[in-house]
Amino acid sequence: MEVNIDAILSGLVLILMITSTLSFVFTAAYGPLEAVQEHELENVANTILDRILLTPGSPSDWGSNIAVTQGAMTSFGLAKEGSTTLMDLDPSKVMRLADPALFPIPRSLHIDPIRAATLLGLRSDIRYGFLVTITPALNISATQVSNVSLYKGGDMIPSVLSVGVLSYDLIPAANAEVRALIVLSVLYPEKDQDLSEVYATTISATTDWQGRCVVNATGWLAGLHDDLSKKELKKSYISVMVYAEYHGITSAVVFDFGSTIRGGSIGDYLFVNASQVYVPGQKYKKKGQYTLMFNASQLIVLPDHVIPGYLINVTGRGWDGYKAYRVSTPLIDQVVAAYLIGSIKKDYYSIAFPRPLTPITFGTGAPSAMKTAVLRRVVRIGGLHFLFELKVWREVEP
Repeated sequence: MEVNIDAILSGLVLILMITSTLSFVFTAAYGPLEAVQEHELENVANTILDRILLTPGSPSDWGSNIAVTQGAMTSFGLAKEGSTTLMDLDPSKVMRLADPALFPIPRSLHIDPIRAATLLGLRSDIRYGFLVTITPALNISATQVSNVSLYKGGDMIPSVLSVGVLSYDLIPAANAEVRALIVLSVLYPEKDQDLSEVYATTISATTDWQGRCVVNATGWLAGLHDDLSKKELKKSYISVMVYAEYHGITSAVVFDFGSTIRGGSIGDYLFVNASQVYVPGQKYKKKGQYTLMFNASQLIVLPDHVIPGYLINVTGRGWDGYKAYRVSTPLIDQVVAAYLIGSIKKDYYSIAFPRPLTPITFGTGAPSAMKTAVLRRVVRIGGLHFLFELKVWREVEP
């Protein structure tokens, strides 16, 4: 059989033309469609971010009003009610996002991420997953350079600290203003209630080109050694809060260089795991279990000074597994931490209540899709700045 070369070549040319045409159609049609889908996901993420950061939710006081349950909420938002500053978040609302398994917050006050997703409209025909991460805008670290003991045989406490400050993109924060607030609490047991005396100092410094500086409290501690008796010093505890400001961005971190217990705070209420505490006047003994006695005084710490107050025991309102106290002095937004001093037998410890507890991770889970929209904003919570990251994805790709 005679082979027609011209016919074969013509067939190959036709096949190449068809292949090229299909390739062009695929690129022209499918490519823009995929771009549109990605753009729609970005729009969803931006809409959700605006709802979270720019609206207070409903009821608007759902953060500090502990009578409001998640079932009573009709919308979800973290903005502080009445604030005229954009992205100004309510500390109590943020605290109610904290995982009770990681932070001492009663589970009944925790907002379930699925409930939040429903209120945000992420559980409609197209189901979306989301993940929120909140971290301090400045990365502040502190390490001990030297220690002293305020009395013979006493615990070693930090006298000189090396402080490091990094921006939220982890670049050394040169010329950042650093203030270290150092607080010594002395417990004076009384028959009806325990009182505490507060000694505090603020030491300022400026970071070098590496974002580091030194805080030296040796002289101040030497003065306490001279002014207080050994008996008093044995019933004391020191806590340190480092506050940094860099190009208008402010952050603070509570450091406890000895044994400490962390508590949580929502509104004007403080919560501590009940298995760790002992209320004066009650008989409480369990083999192998620590018993911690609270004093009736507490400290409300601002970036520059300390406000004393006292506690009102409100335990027994259905917060199973927690001791609860209401503070006498309102915890305004500028309060960075509240402190208690307690005792286990004859040793004295600090109980710290950072506001808010960070880092906080809140969401329906980890991203599980090929495409994830990621948005970041610097927000304000109280008097401090935080990096707020939102991830949104489709749980089922179309």
